[in-house]
Amino acid sequence: MPAAGAAGAAGLAGLAVWALFGSASAVAVSVPGPVPSVVAADCAKLTKALPQSLLGQRRTGTKPASAQTAAWQSNGSNLPAITLRCGVPEPTMLVSGSKDYDPTSEESYINGVAWLMQQTSDGYRFTAAQRYIFIEVDVPSAYTVETMALPGLAQAVIDSVPRGDGTPGPDTAPLPTPGQ
Repeated sequence: MPAAGAAGAAGLAGLAVWALFGSASAVAVSVPGPVPSVVAADCAKLTKALPQSLLGQRRTGTKPASAQTAAWQSNGSNLPAITLRCGVPEPTMLVSGSKDYDPTSEESYINGVAWLMQQTSDGYRFTAAQRYIFIEVDVPSAYTVETMALPGLAQAVIDSVPRGDGTPGPDTAPLPTPGQ
C-alpha cells in the first residue's frame, strides 16, 4: 500500500501542476512509461521546482497532465515549446549493443549538470546523464543557441534529483585531458 500511496501523491502533484499552469495553452508531451513511486515522487519534486520562464517563454501546462513533464511556451508566441520529461529510459547511445551505442559520447557540464546532447530533426535533445533518473529536455532549433536553456534548469535538477550514486549535489565533471 505505501507504493500506491506514493503513486497517488505523485498523481495529485501532477494535477496540482496542471491546475497551476492551466489547460487552455497546454502542450502535448508524452509521459514516460510507468515508473517506480520513488521516481514519480522525485519527478514531481523536480517539476515543481522548475522555473516559471525559460528563454523568454512562460511555463505552461502539459497534456496529458503529469508530474513527469513540463513545457515552456508563451501565448501568442510563434516559437515552438521547450519540453522536459522526467523518468525517461536510458539513452540508447549509452546502451551497449544498441544501434545508437556510442562509447565516445561526451557530456557537457553546464552549471553543475552533465548533459548528453543529441541532434534531432528540429533542434537538440539534452539528457541529464549522471542522475539516478534520466531527465530529457527537447529544445527546438528556433532557440539558437539551444544549450542556453540548460542553465535555467540546472539548480532544479541538482536540488530535486540525486546523482546516480545516490548523493545530492552537482554532477562530477571529467578530469581534464592531458595537454588541455
